[in-house]
Amino acid sequence: AKNYENIDIQEKEFGVGKFLEEVVLKFNKNTLVSNIDFIIDCNVELKSKYVGDILKIKKITETIVSFLFKNVKKGKIIFEISENSVENGLSELVFIIRNEGEKITETIINRESKEIEKRGSLYGISAADKMAKLLGSEIKIEETEEEDVKFSFSLKLKK
Repeated sequence: AKNYENIDIQEKEFGVGKFLEEVVLKFNKNTLVSNIDFIIDCNVELKSKYVGDILKIKKITETIVSFLFKNVKKGKIIFEISENSVENGLSELVFIIRNEGEKITETIINRESKEIEKRGSLYGISAADKMAKLLGSEIKIEETEEEDVKFSFSLKLKK
């Protein structure tokens, strides 16, 4: 079992555009072999640079997107990034990853929510939530009115 408390935070400068490019490239094959569109909705300047642990941010994001690709057979997976201003030179980046067009069974969502609550599993969404906690956040799981699923987390980062 991995001990997430002993993992170091490795902050360095990263660009939003490069981050998104890497995420898109990672899931390009998934979109080609499935009936799922992978859509990026970026409300942040692509040239913006932030200081944070980009490897963990990518791992959290990729884990959630992978989970949706595994559990959704059609429709869209939408990855949104937006920025909120915060005091003391920090910006809050908000990451929302959701599906649109196909209901994910309640059993799957309940299982993932329970795993996060009990912190027993070190795999999947629970592992991503542990990483988010190391970065000062947590993964929230919501079911939308359209019965789609929305995962979100936010991070306060230096710009």
